[in-house]
Amino acid sequence: MGCSNSSSKIDSENPEITENPVKCQKYPNRSVYKEILWERFVRGSKTSEDCLYLNIFAPKIENQGPTKSGLPVLFFIHGGGFIMDSPQILFPAKICPQLVSKRIIVVTFHYRLGLLGFAGPGPKNLGLWDQLEALKWTHENIGAFGGDAENITICGHSAGAVAADQLSLSPHASGLFARKILMGGTAECRWATRKSEEVDEYCEKWAERIGWKRNAEELAGFLMRIDAEKLASTMLLNSDFPAKCHFAVGPVSDDGDFFPQDIDVLRKTAPRVPQIIGGGKYESLLFHAIYWPKLRGTKKQVENLLEAPHTTDLTYFFDANYMRAVGGGNAEDARRVRNAAEYLVNFVKCGEPGGEWREIGDDLEVFGFEENSGSMQTSEFVERMRKLEELLRNVE
Repeated sequence: MGCSNSSSKIDSENPEITENPVKCQKYPNRSVYKEILWERFVRGSKTSEDCLYLNIFAPKIENQGPTKSGLPVLFFIHGGGFIMDSPQILFPAKICPQLVSKRIIVVTFHYRLGLLGFAGPGPKNLGLWDQLEALKWTHENIGAFGGDAENITICGHSAGAVAADQLSLSPHASGLFARKILMGGTAECRWATRKSEEVDEYCEKWAERIGWKRNAEELAGFLMRIDAEKLASTMLLNSDFPAKCHFAVGPVSDDGDFFPQDIDVLRKTAPRVPQIIGGGKYESLLFHAIYWPKLRGTKKQVENLLEAPHTTDLTYFFDANYMRAVGGGNAEDARRVRNAAEYLVNFVKCGEPGGEWREIGDDLEVFGFEENSGSMQTSEFVERMRKLEELLRNVE
């Protein structure tokens, strides 16, 4: 793992080519963001502007050289509100036995976050262009790792799911993937996009707080010469999300390039591909825990709420232990992890999860994971959304 990737929106120079093989046995640099204290000890790599790298996990290649027909590929985009986190939430010791051993290739990668990736003067949506370049590189080169360029599934979680959906809508990504998996987010989320004017205004205010003099220096020049760490941010305890249900920086929908038209127009014209869209039973509970630390209710009510908050899908599909107890899960958790992985791998391979899982219909049933199997069932989440839509109509 650890292949370098450079965005064409930033560097038009030819990438440096070396004849000497590079040892890629650990994660490369992460994008710049404000770390949580424990991350400095468990992530194993530093944050840096030099962060555009891919991580490739593949079974042993039997025959050297590119092949026309190879293994299916899962192209994963990490979340973090577009301002924090990294693909290192997926541990090689977990995803290799969980997924790669089932004869699929997993590709993760880093992209620029926060102000470095989604704000400032000049081209917009640099973080999305990073993702596009990583996908292009994967499509062009995955054959050398035993992969099938025509059988790539783009997958993301939270902001990564939003990004995966946005990639699928952009004409620039057309033909680069076969299907998609969205976990805990889509391009339709309220917080998925901002307007350029809003992001520019926030960037200027941030720059003034760290020393920019509006009348003395161009903003672009100021941002180029300061330490990138001064642009680091985090979504934890951020006041923008709980107050406005969106983040201060992120993809802008009016850049006229990555998104040449409005999202709803692109949705109607984008190629249709097989897709899985899902989330936890209590998706928003995680944000309640972050922004409102005190949960109110009876002990039983609180215990029930802890069943499946945002990020639970990472735990079961990738055995990521993202929001699970430090000691790991129990035997029931282990069975669900194995069960979920089977469905995920089947979909990545051929577009059919298998089992009782079937295409969504007018009844809006969803597939729920149980201890030993899964089944189609009426979702409480769907009913909640219907009630919310009614409330919003009354407000309007």
